[in-house]
Amino acid sequence: MEIRYLEKNKTYTNPQRIRPTYIVVHSTAVGMTSRTTLFNAWNSQAAKVSCHAMVDDEGWMLTLPVDFKGWHVGGKGNGISIGFEICEPKSIVYADQWHSRVNTALYNPARPSIRNDFVKRWRQAVDCAAYLCKQTGIAPDHVLCHSEMNAIGKATNHADVAHWFDLFGQAYNMDAFRAAVQRVMKNGAGAARDGKTMGNAVGRRAGNRADVIR
Repeated sequence: MEIRYLEKNKTYTNPQRIRPTYIVVHSTAVGMTSRTTLFNAWNSQAAKVSCHAMVDDEGWMLTLPVDFKGWHVGGKGNGISIGFEICEPKSIVYADQWHSRVNTALYNPARPSIRNDFVKRWRQAVDCAAYLCKQTGIAPDHVLCHSEMNAIGKATNHADVAHWFDLFGQAYNMDAFRAAVQRVMKNGAGAARDGKTMGNAVGRRAGNRADVIR
């Protein structure tokens, strides 16, 4: 875990303070495959999006203080939640222009290289979520993905992350994710490997998510 704030983004330079009650898990769709690439794209006064942390297959970083309002989930949801982005891999291929359905003929979740890459990102995301829960006092059952937030009427209509997580079976869906976060908070490093994670510490392209601002 590292701290590298979006110091040029308006949500950092002109912050609004919030008391979040949810943590939202996002994924980037295409074009933002590493946390460094995503950070560089969003660390700008012109950016209309922001988030509190960024995750890839090698680690994650905190990008906004947890009491700063971000622009990540849309409308009033931004005032009650903090969010983090998981960078999807270069290998992912979509079956529609809205990036809501993955082409599993080209991105086959049974292929070992694809599955191993996903598991690395999933574990880093669990680690990140556990850290954010500890920092905010938010319980793991209030860790929802963007599509779940939409289902309860608190977010715009995006597919992430169920469209991706669910490809890898029940061991990696959002229920398993929340359970893994709980284990990490209780047991620390190594507690959520393969459903058992690490440490404590519509078009929805992440670089063009103008529908979720403010």
